[in-house]
Amino acid sequence: MSQNDIFSSEQDTIEIDGIGLLVQFTRYNPKEPESFLDGIELAEDLLGKDDTIYYTKGTSIDPKRIERLIKLCKTTPGLELSIKIKRSAKFIQNFHHEIKKQMADLYKKRQKNAVSKKLFSNISEDINSFFNDFLSNETNVLSIGKVKYICESLKKGRAELFYHHSFNVALFSVAIASSELYKNNVREDKAKLGEIYKAGLYHNYGALTNIENILKISEDKQLRMYWDENSKEYSSLDKLNFSSEIMDSIRFINEYNMGRKEFINSNEWPATMANVVLVADAFLRKESGLFGARQSAKDITDKLNVQAMGKELNELVVQTLTLELNLEDFFDFYQQLDHLSKVCLYDNSAVPYPLTGYMSPTIYVCKNKVMKCKYLDKAQKAVNLAKTLGVLKQGSYNRCLLLSPKLKIFYEKHYEEIKESVKHK
Repeated sequence: MSQNDIFSSEQDTIEIDGIGLLVQFTRYNPKEPESFLDGIELAEDLLGKDDTIYYTKGTSIDPKRIERLIKLCKTTPGLELSIKIKRSAKFIQNFHHEIKKQMADLYKKRQKNAVSKKLFSNISEDINSFFNDFLSNETNVLSIGKVKYICESLKKGRAELFYHHSFNVALFSVAIASSELYKNNVREDKAKLGEIYKAGLYHNYGALTNIENILKISEDKQLRMYWDENSKEYSSLDKLNFSSEIMDSIRFINEYNMGRKEFINSNEWPATMANVVLVADAFLRKESGLFGARQSAKDITDKLNVQAMGKELNELVVQTLTLELNLEDFFDFYQQLDHLSKVCLYDNSAVPYPLTGYMSPTIYVCKNKVMKCKYLDKAQKAVNLAKTLGVLKQGSYNRCLLLSPKLKIFYEKHYEEIKESVKHK
């Protein structure tokens, strides 16, 4: 049975074939007992050869029982176990807790980001209500739990990147729709915002359930297969009992990527949702480097505006995103560092160290060894270079007592912006 099939959407059970998949599913690891997924209970007797009962229906699966099953499989050649897990309240609650935490963590990261914090201020008061409303539905919890398991069990960083992408698209979509410029199209209707959230979260559901196959092919073909899988698996969303408007909006998104763009200038509600999600998705795919190299927020929005002028994207949505992103004041770490360096009293003798690749400097050293400077730490050499590094030639250098403490304060104050800024360099 494939990873995509272990969650049965037709029954009240989760079906797992083999101890290997059970280990992955429960996150069993003797060295990390805290990671184990509690609340797992057998929906049926666990049978072996000749209908031998290993564990009866209702038995809780804990680390000790998994350990016994692992030993049993090793000592019983050809043993094939088919495990059916009950959708218990505790099991659902654990998934609920984990998914909400991931949603909240991604929201907090975006809220702190220098580029998106203005945009995300639009939903700061309502974000928990979106999370709670969505996760109050058990089917929603299990459907997201399914793709969470698929992506995390692949042990590939890019698989989780796709999984997080769906959350980010949902968050960006709601933030755009809640902005002052755009909210008249939603009329501050919380139910409509909730529908936009769901459309954003499930716009790539088909691709997520088949992400293993997508990541196996060459990168130049992945985007095409990504949208093909979304289109092929569209009908599977029927089981989630979404409104016809949400279903139509996701259909529009799929059709857009097959060349059908008639809905872009429509004011109908499904088209409105689709237009918001499309722009959020286009921005985030390029920002994260989901397909290809990462791009800066400024470059991405420039291209989105060109597309909007060419009637390829909804102009109002693109305009809203552009104005809501903090692009004018985008934190440039190296520019700010240059400003700090100019505080040096002796012709820019102060140099941040180290400053190679994406490493952040921890101190300032004096490249000219200005002995008369009262801020030169003459007591000890801070750096000894065996070869030239940037503007610093081979040799030893003393710490600058004026700028090193300022750098520490500066770094602590702008930590999130620095890390986000250097990603775009």
